[in-house]
Amino acid sequence: MKAALDRALGVLRDDLRAMHAYAVHPSAGLIKLDAMENPFRLPAELQRALGERLGAVAINRYPGERTQDLARALAAHAGLPEGQALMLGNGSDELISLLAMAVSKPGQRVAVLAPLPGFVMYGLSSAYQHLDFVGVPLTADFELDEAAMLAAIAEHRPAIVYLAYPNNPTANLWDDAVIERIAEAAPGLVVIDEAYQPFAARDAMALMARHPQVLIMRTMSKFGLAGVRIGYLMGHAELIHHIDKLRPPYNVSVLNAEAGLFALEHAQVYERQAAALRDGRAALQAALAAARAQVEALQSELDETNRGVLALYAELDTQAQQLRQATELKSRFLAYMSHEFRTPISSIRSLTRLLLDRIDGPLTLEQERQINFIRTTSEEFADMVNDLLDLAKVEAGRIDISPAWFELVDLFAALRGMFKPVLVNPEVQLVFEEPQGVSQLFTDNAKLSQILRNFISNALKFTAQGEVRVSAVVGDGPDGADEVTFSVRDTGIGIAPEFHGAIFQDFAQIDSPIQKRLRGTGLGLSLSKRLAELLGGRVALSSTPGVGSVFSVTLPLQLPGATGATEAATDAEANAVREVPDA
Repeated sequence: MKAALDRALGVLRDDLRAMHAYAVHPSAGLIKLDAMENPFRLPAELQRALGERLGAVAINRYPGERTQDLARALAAHAGLPEGQALMLGNGSDELISLLAMAVSKPGQRVAVLAPLPGFVMYGLSSAYQHLDFVGVPLTADFELDEAAMLAAIAEHRPAIVYLAYPNNPTANLWDDAVIERIAEAAPGLVVIDEAYQPFAARDAMALMARHPQVLIMRTMSKFGLAGVRIGYLMGHAELIHHIDKLRPPYNVSVLNAEAGLFALEHAQVYERQAAALRDGRAALQAALAAARAQVEALQSELDETNRGVLALYAELDTQAQQLRQATELKSRFLAYMSHEFRTPISSIRSLTRLLLDRIDGPLTLEQERQINFIRTTSEEFADMVNDLLDLAKVEAGRIDISPAWFELVDLFAALRGMFKPVLVNPEVQLVFEEPQGVSQLFTDNAKLSQILRNFISNALKFTAQGEVRVSAVVGDGPDGADEVTFSVRDTGIGIAPEFHGAIFQDFAQIDSPIQKRLRGTGLGLSLSKRLAELLGGRVALSSTPGVGSVFSVTLPLQLPGATGATEAATDAEANAVREVPDA
């Protein structure tokens, strides 16, 4: 069976087997914008009359005189002039196929030309007959590209030029003068496809009368008989005579012919239907024109707005550049002045240490008090200079990040040892909790230590009694990745809610009695925020006046984008309980 089928398939043309068939796709529930079919049904009394008439047709006989009656009736309906003839087809599809057969010449290359987008049968029938199909794109407004059409005609010398009127599927009427020039330039047939003529404001009958090579093709489908496959081709009698030789006999059934004659006898009904469609289309076109005018007005307004926006952007870019230059100048000035201040500050601190160590002899109590005051002031000045220098580096993008794996217990131990000498108030305790759920972190240890030092230093300054508690807890970040939150909780004076937004800004300080007594630059928290962001994290504040504050910094377990994070902490290390040693 398989071998026999393969042999049978083998006799078919290879190109035929490779083609896609002309498929009519289901359209139920769709709005058909490209076909403009007549949507009206016959009135009930005419529908009954048509049924009775078709019921009386002798369907046991081949079609005969009735098809000729139909051809004569169509010629009269179209107003076919003397010297012109008409042939019937089983829809326009058959007529297009017959035209392709008529111009096909064995051993010769024959071209067919049509605008695109266009009716699919122009190209499909050409392929059936081994003709070269040349498609010429329409303009962006779906108009004929006259220059391109004339150039293609000159190059390919087509045997047939198809021009749909109105076009299928764009449904627009093209410029008559352009069509006339194309008809004059065409070396062969010019077929005006007037399938949608019932809905058009004009036709090409006068063009056909002036040019013997022009044929007009119509169908009764759009007349109101889409279910009746009747097409007809009109043109010079001699041309129609020869093309009609290819038509299969009896290609129009007797029932279709009778339905066509019935429709022509009641043409006024279909003409009223077509008029209603044309009126509806005119209203739609008017609405579209109004909408287009509104869109154009809006576009004009939008263009004007865009010009204003572009001018504003240009001004903002200029101002942004000036701000960048000012920021860079400020950063350079701060860096320069900070470096210049460091030398005398270091000298002052060294001299105070020498004096306090009694290198040059004993000191009185008043002398020792004054020298300690100088030492404390110079250390505060050194801290301010360091903060300014770090801030300038951050703003200039010149600060280095050096990530590495380190133990959190080691970090806490170092911080505890660092602050042990300054815990002079017996009413305040500094407590470091055991890290929860994590033992190692891959980030810049020094930068994290600097952030926590600022938090702890501020907490100790503003806590008169109670405790300052430092903790580290692992949790899930917004993207599901692990992150560690370091919190510094105090029982100090707290911060009012209206100051929470400004506390991390440069030089921000809160007016309070303790603030007036304890000098500071207001840069520590601002710098901490920027360092946290450099490490891929964020800072936060929770505070209640009279109760205390919680400053926190949250960092990813591994610094994003850093290389070298290959050694991960094991689960055992992460969950192990380790004592934080005293420094």
